[in-house]
Amino acid sequence: MRSAAQILRTEALIHSGTQKQEIQQSTVKTNISKPTSLTCNATDSAKKRIENLFTRFAVFYGHLWRSQFKSDGFLDFAKGEWLEGLSPFSDEILNQVIIDCRDHCDMPPTLPQMIGFCRDIQKRNTFYVAPEKYQPACKEVVKEHIRQCKAYLFK
Repeated sequence: MRSAAQILRTEALIHSGTQKQEIQQSTVKTNISKPTSLTCNATDSAKKRIENLFTRFAVFYGHLWRSQFKSDGFLDFAKGEWLEGLSPFSDEILNQVIIDCRDHCDMPPTLPQMIGFCRDIQKRNTFYVAPEKYQPACKEVVKEHIRQCKAYLFK
């Protein structure tokens, strides 16, 4: 059985997509293979966001999360889709959603659920600011609308 320190040191290797992990008789060796890209235009910081998300979900949900990704190819494909789906949202929003999932979700969320959670937090954090210069409506327009309302009400 591995110690917690060994697991934490090797956790990034398990989900990186750029490195492989080989375990032989309780020793951990890493072979660095040719890096694979999640998407052609993805930046390193965006890739790190998704790596962080996948690692944290693996910690939160354990086997439920990891068992979804049976092969390295599918894991890379899934990371690419999550990267694309979550790219419109800031790091702050994504981190809030990850914490909310940890605190409130018994099962790992799907990508559409994560996008919905991000949109909800984004809506909560944004608000409409009226233009500073207020221009009142023309009096003739106001009178015409009031006349139409009275005509409708008193038919």
